[in-house]
Amino acid sequence: TQEGTLQYCTCTSKLRLHLLRKEKSWKNPSIAMEKEDNRVTEPGAVSVQSNRSTAPQILTLNTNKAGMEGLDTERINEIIKTASEGSRFYQHKQRCQQQLDNKILSLKQAAASFTHQHIMKATLQVLLPILVWQRSAVI
Repeated sequence: TQEGTLQYCTCTSKLRLHLLRKEKSWKNPSIAMEKEDNRVTEPGAVSVQSNRSTAPQILTLNTNKAGMEGLDTERINEIIKTASEGSRFYQHKQRCQQQLDNKILSLKQAAASFTHQHIMKATLQVLLPILVWQRSAVI
């Protein structure tokens, strides 16, 4: 293993735990929070998509299926939005999307408040029982 990296591998369970301390997120956890466009935010800053249309993302077309390459997703999503606007289903999906956005915002705010010590303590709480169990397992 390289310096600064804790790597524990077992052949029996194929459990691999990698703790990379050389990454920026471990040295400075306050810059680990990233915006939707992959730019790093300032410590404590939280971002939410502000230029998103009013349509719930839950109602958008999923183009991750076979044969869906090359479709004009913006046009299709606009058709879906205009066809379903005003319906009870659409209003319900808007409420669900708002609740989801609020939950994401609160989780990002909570994550931004974590210090390096909080992250390391939580990591150890998760990893130590696994390591103890692996050492006590009969091979």
